[in-house]
Amino acid sequence: ALDDATIEIALKHSSADVRKNALQILDNTAKSVEQIVKLDLLNDKDPLVVLNALLVFSKSPLNAVAEKVFFDRMNNSTEVDDRWLPDAFACVLTANNGKLMKKHLAAQVKSAASQPKLVNKDIHAGHDMSKMSKAETKPSEGIDLIVSEIKIDPATPAVRERITVTVDVKNIGNKDLAANVFVPLAIRFEGMGLRVDQVSRNFNEGIKAGQTVSITKNLNGPWVGNISFSTDIVGEYNLNVVIDKANEFVEGNKNNNSLNKKIAFALPANMNAYALERAIRSYSSVAPADTLVSILKKSQGLDAVGKNSVVKAISEGWDYKKKAVKVSAANKTFLIALNKTENERLTRLMTAWNAMPETKIRANVAVIKIKTVKDLMKFDITEFTVKAGQTVEIIFDNPDAMQHNIVIVKPGTNEKVGKAADKMLDDPKGADKNYVPSLAEVLFSTPLINSGQTYKLTFKAPITPGDYPFICTFPGHWQLMTGVMRVR
Repeated sequence: ALDDATIEIALKHSSADVRKNALQILDNTAKSVEQIVKLDLLNDKDPLVVLNALLVFSKSPLNAVAEKVFFDRMNNSTEVDDRWLPDAFACVLTANNGKLMKKHLAAQVKSAASQPKLVNKDIHAGHDMSKMSKAETKPSEGIDLIVSEIKIDPATPAVRERITVTVDVKNIGNKDLAANVFVPLAIRFEGMGLRVDQVSRNFNEGIKAGQTVSITKNLNGPWVGNISFSTDIVGEYNLNVVIDKANEFVEGNKNNNSLNKKIAFALPANMNAYALERAIRSYSSVAPADTLVSILKKSQGLDAVGKNSVVKAISEGWDYKKKAVKVSAANKTFLIALNKTENERLTRLMTAWNAMPETKIRANVAVIKIKTVKDLMKFDITEFTVKAGQTVEIIFDNPDAMQHNIVIVKPGTNEKVGKAADKMLDDPKGADKNYVPSLAEVLFSTPLINSGQTYKLTFKAPITPGDYPFICTFPGHWQLMTGVMRVR
């Protein structure tokens, strides 16, 4: 019964549900696209009809007329606050190997429209450093930690855009916070009826008097992730960070341990830029690295906001589990020149694409790559040698199905530390502590690393030569998962 005449009647029906259902049973052909164009269904008053018309476009061949109709509709779109239409526009852009996405990027480069900006304000609770007197800015007695700054990226987020958070903690006291003492942070993101709480208990490298450290990781049970938040609702939010809420260590002043930051989440400036970013992010999950470099090259004609948007989209879309990825020599040269300011996202992409300049490898840094052996409860290397006092970077990759860590201990103490870790299985907070015993014998440690994740541990090698064991302290693992760091 669903002949061409019946379908056309349904596409013209007064009920939006009937028009939507008619679109859903259309064949993905040039003829179907022609019907949508003729009946102007991309401009239907009902958003679900528009959504389904766009989905037909995303699966069908488009001629020049249909492409113009699509671009005109997206250029005039006011639905950036709609939950699904931006993704529907992005689906059309990424179809046919990103044909329209590339055309749209070229058009955006040509127009290079500037984007409005929002300014985030810092509100210091308890220690506004700009207003403290000279007497108050003198070093406090003992250890005194403050949250000196909260940084977010991107600085001016749009709704449905995830922000990553960096918390700077400074010791304004006259006494060092010792290594192996965790800096616990309570982090609350709140506003517009939403409240999200996170905790960070990851940093334990010590903070010297006057030193500032940056903390970016949180804990979710035994899992480690980035401190980050997102929202679907436009408005102003408050990000609050409190140090040592449970009073785990002694400080000279406990009244200056919190900081607030106001964050405004706005609507995207326009559908053109928003849909392009979402399309590039999706396309980046399947496109070759060299193709993505060509997109980066084309994006250099955009303004600063547009260029950052393209880098962000590619870095969020790329599948970092891909192995042995390389870009051409010419593209490597371009990326090195582009990354003069060491953009964190671009650096991550260049690392994944084996495009980092050789000069970035510091001469006095020992870079050690260690992997777990899948299903065998072993490290792939069981010994390595470093110089006394040398900076060491251990890049720990865990392809195994289980969680593992690396804990470096004093010579001859691996059994003591391992047995203490086994006992932590009965500790309700053992996983929160990454099954790392609070012993003086523990020198350096990673958190528990999930399957498929990588972690970089940086430290100074002991100045005393010797054989320093490294083990996995997940209960029951240490007797098999062991090795030696030889300090010479």
